[in-house]
Amino acid sequence: MENILMMMIAFGILCGIALLFKTFMKVNMGEGMMLSSGFIILALFLSSYAGSFYYGMYVIVFIAVIGVFSWLIKGIKNRKWDIKSIFSPVFMILFILFAGSLIIYHNDFIQHIDEFHEWAAAVKYMLVHDRMPTGPDFIGGGGQYGFATSLFHLFFQKITGYSEQNMYVSAALLCWIGFMLPFSEHTWKEWKKVVIYTLIVYFGLYTLYTYGSKSLYVDIPLAAWSVGLAGWWINRKKKKSNILILASGLILLHFFKQSSGFLMAVMVGIFALLQAIIVEKGVLKKKNGVKHICILTGVLCGAIILGSVLLLTAIIKLEPYEPEYVQEAVIEEDQQSNSQRWSISGVRLPDRISDTINIVKLSKEKASLSLGSFIKSFFGIPLSSKSNYNL
Repeated sequence: MENILMMMIAFGILCGIALLFKTFMKVNMGEGMMLSSGFIILALFLSSYAGSFYYGMYVIVFIAVIGVFSWLIKGIKNRKWDIKSIFSPVFMILFILFAGSLIIYHNDFIQHIDEFHEWAAAVKYMLVHDRMPTGPDFIGGGGQYGFATSLFHLFFQKITGYSEQNMYVSAALLCWIGFMLPFSEHTWKEWKKVVIYTLIVYFGLYTLYTYGSKSLYVDIPLAAWSVGLAGWWINRKKKKSNILILASGLILLHFFKQSSGFLMAVMVGIFALLQAIIVEKGVLKKKNGVKHICILTGVLCGAIILGSVLLLTAIIKLEPYEPEYVQEAVIEEDQQSNSQRWSISGVRLPDRISDTINIVKLSKEKASLSLGSFIKSFFGIPLSSKSNYNL
């Protein structure tokens, strides 16, 4: 019971910050919850440079209190509380899913392999060591930066203490904040649409993924926020804060997952730009509209081709860096790929770039193995001769 109470307090703090954005930026609660999540991630990230995540927690609680009082003062001043806009269909869906997750994941434990050595490990590392898991002592490896989702989970862990079941709860909440963005403007007159959409997405997750939202993998929130931002951009109401909301979402996508996050941010950003130009501005209906679209398409295609040529040229010239004098060292075989340094035309690349190349090469190998497993599974060939339980 104590855990549920503390999680509800954490949810209330999240809502308090959302109220601040709603009061001063005139956003709805769905958008406010999205901005609130981003603020929490940013506050904890910046506080890590100050030496402790506790500084970020103090700021988060302080801002949440200001958000609640600002909403109360505005309500007293205007004699209008606007309760319906706060407890909107989207907000109530988020609350119900959050409360339901507390029950569904009660006494649950981490069970996926990547969570053991990456995502759950990152949250526990930050909770125990009070710093970002970017150093070589982190089990997942140093030099990484895509820990935005882990920082969101850390916020709840700071309030409740270490709890693996709560990680699944906060992971589900983060996903659904993204999923519900397209319907954030819907009122209670349209509640049936929101409920139907929620049911389709909820059960659809289990047709695509065995565990649905019960996962700390960053792929699901990355996809949820990407499609959520795109849908929100189409359904949004015209207001000054739209650009800030979109920019915040795109930045968060980049830090949700390395490489893929940046790619999704670019794709969503281009979609929003083209949707605004072609659909909203009605360029196709204007004189010479088709000509302008063709020119824009040509420029984009040219940029892609040029970028591909430059990248291919760099890859062709890419070679392992082997200095003339190397100190004798014993490197375990499974660590060689991560410690490999690279150079172009004899010039050694910075270690951070070499680490990124190693990650890309490893991801390529994993993708090839996954594709091979899919083909074997498609034709009914057993993937293993014995149960994973016995491995």
